[in-house]
Amino acid sequence: MNLKNIWAEPVAFWAAVQTVVVAAISFGWLSDIGLEGKDDTALAVGVISALAAVHLALFTHRTLLAPLVQVIQAFASFLVIYGVHVDPEAIAGIVAGITAVAAAWHRNSVTPLEKGSFALVA
Repeated sequence: MNLKNIWAEPVAFWAAVQTVVVAAISFGWLSDIGLEGKDDTALAVGVISALAAVHLALFTHRTLLAPLVQVIQAFASFLVIYGVHVDPEAIAGIVAGITAVAAAWHRNSVTPLEKGSFALVA
């Protein structure tokens, strides 16, 4: 893994941060600082998602899909904290719908590369 280019994929970076923090809370590794349980996990996901949305909105270009998904995730996490029952299927449906709308909207503003590549760094 090439860590020099960790910012080449900011969505992957934020997903990794969120995964590590949620795992740390779930396994009780952060109980010494008072982070434990579902409410704290939802709070952590909400805060990380909100930070990710701001970062992605500032540093990604030509698309707002990633920030929109992060905002939805943050909003759903905060709903859970306040006791609203939110089904994972409902969140997945909302994210899928926003992805479809954003893809249709952005279709006219992007063009494919002449020679496609799956390389993360140009």
